[in-house]
Amino acid sequence: MKFTIARNSLSTLLAAAGSVLSTRTTLPILSNVLITAADGKLTVSGTNLDQSRSASAAASIETSGSITLPGKRLMGLINEVVDGNVLIETTEKNKAIVKAGAAQFSLLGLPGEEFPAATEVAGTTFELPQADLKAALDRCLFAVSTDETKFMLNGVCFDFSGDSLTLVATDGRRLSAIAVPLQSDLSGKTYIVPTQAATQIRSMCATTGTIKISLDEKAIKVETDGATLVSKLIEAKFPNYKPVIPAKESCPASIEFATADMIASLERVSVLNPTQAVILNLDKGNISIESVVKEIGEGRETVTAEYDGPANRVAFNPTFLIQALRQVKAEKSTLHLGTTHQSPLLLQEPFTYVAMPCQL
Repeated sequence: MKFTIARNSLSTLLAAAGSVLSTRTTLPILSNVLITAADGKLTVSGTNLDQSRSASAAASIETSGSITLPGKRLMGLINEVVDGNVLIETTEKNKAIVKAGAAQFSLLGLPGEEFPAATEVAGTTFELPQADLKAALDRCLFAVSTDETKFMLNGVCFDFSGDSLTLVATDGRRLSAIAVPLQSDLSGKTYIVPTQAATQIRSMCATTGTIKISLDEKAIKVETDGATLVSKLIEAKFPNYKPVIPAKESCPASIEFATADMIASLERVSVLNPTQAVILNLDKGNISIESVVKEIGEGRETVTAEYDGPANRVAFNPTFLIQALRQVKAEKSTLHLGTTHQSPLLLQEPFTYVAMPCQL
């Protein structure tokens, strides 16, 4: 195998394929990337057996072939050489010669035939605008559970209805959901995409164009121009989330405020202890955020906001509020609440978000 490719193009391919490589593995080939040169195109693939990702770019192919090389080491090497073209040529015993500018290196690899094949996905296929899917994942991923004992929550639920796809994530204390218009043959079905795979899909999305998705009971395949991801699904039943979302009628109180100002206030008040709840003191014409941390101190800040409801005092995890508000992308936000300190918080636009209160 012998080919020449622009350094920047090769660096991009290696970054994409390398993003799924195992950091700890007893199988040496899982630390390698598969490099395949054929038909004027170079394809670089990586896998950790649960997820496989490949990316392709145009290259000058002198001799077709394939080899696997240490992914992180090759990526580090390519990132350090000068801009321009990179020539890679394989020799006997799975050795690759890498030439870039005045530099030359050799790397020992493994045969391309030994690289694990990606999981086959034979299911329903549909397309979505990349910008819509990216925005939806941004508004869900932050709410995914990191508790591995709740494995059914360690991903984003794809919930299909007649005319939409709803992405849902929850960690048991908060829930985020957003619907994307879609006509498909999957109505009534749900699939759980692991967090790492959902994050990979988000990184593949651009601001224009469509993304092709195939799903069966065990795996998901995602394709964009020159890039492919295949991932196993979490084989579990996602909890029935719909009853968790309160009706607007049960949240008669509301707070309207400037989004950026509220985020800044929450960040300042929570500096004393970002993991401890902050208290919202709500009264018409007098709204403040308060933090009291034993053995450290306390903070309080008055917030400019319009509150419609009875006087109330309710506590929330500040991170839960900050992460959600950062995804609003609008100058103004409105939060809906009940009338007691035990009422959940509800955000309805531009996505649905529910956060449970903390103990006062």
